[in-house]
Amino acid sequence: MAKSKQDDKILIVYPKLVSAINNFFETFNALVAETQLETSDSEAEMPKKVEPTVEEKHQPTLEEVRAVLADLSRKGYTTNVRMMLVGCGVSKLSEVAPKDYAGLLAKAQELSDAIKD
Repeated sequence: MAKSKQDDKILIVYPKLVSAINNFFETFNALVAETQLETSDSEAEMPKKVEPTVEEKHQPTLEEVRAVLADLSRKGYTTNVRMMLVGCGVSKLSEVAPKDYAGLLAKAQELSDAIKD
């Protein structure tokens, strides 16, 4: 009988939890979008940077990004990996635009370097 009461409580709490998580991601995505708008406005006012060298222009591939993110996920940082993807405005790596690979890879390597220490 006690098990049934626990199940009932779970059934009551679960939809509220799902709703709260959805609200969190909606708010998070709105903040990311707002931040991107502010960043693009401030970048328009900044002077242009000098062209990067050939080495800096290397565009990482999906496989390179996937390898680093998979390694982080195996090490227990799956939530961090998901938040990086949400920061790009997507829920799956396959939805990330190729132009965003470099930024995502940089964030992932930053986390990877931080956990080595």
